[in-house]
Amino acid sequence: MTRKETSCPSRKNSGPQLVAVIPAFNEERTLKEVTEATLKRIGKVIVVNDGSTDNTAKQLHGLQVEIISNRRNVGNGSSLWRCFARLLADEKIDAALTRDGDGQHAPEDIERLIAEYAKSPGKMVVGLRTERGDSEPPLRFLAN
Repeated sequence: MTRKETSCPSRKNSGPQLVAVIPAFNEERTLKEVTEATLKRIGKVIVVNDGSTDNTAKQLHGLQVEIISNRRNVGNGSSLWRCFARLLADEKIDAALTRDGDGQHAPEDIERLIAEYAKSPGKMVVGLRTERGDSEPPLRFLAN
């Protein structure tokens, strides 16, 4: 099976077709800022509202994003899988970049991840936050 080359009008360069995926559970305090910073760097953003019980969904009002809503909280991994399954059927998407809705990922790292992906298209690129000395909870470290 061959992949069709397509263009996206929202893209600023001729790089790969990217989408950012942001799973969010009760992230009303940070989600708008995270999403806006992501939209400045990637033209297509999908937010997976993972059964939030706060005002997470309202933070996205007026932003040009796609929202997938889970009826109940199923967890970060299941939310990502749900979105990835849908993206795999989209011939216009080459790669997905994930960000946490809580703002733990620096938006400036998006360009670095895209540059690394461009060196090896089709490969998985993983960004590690160990250089910044983040104080990540031990269970989250193991999950990531």
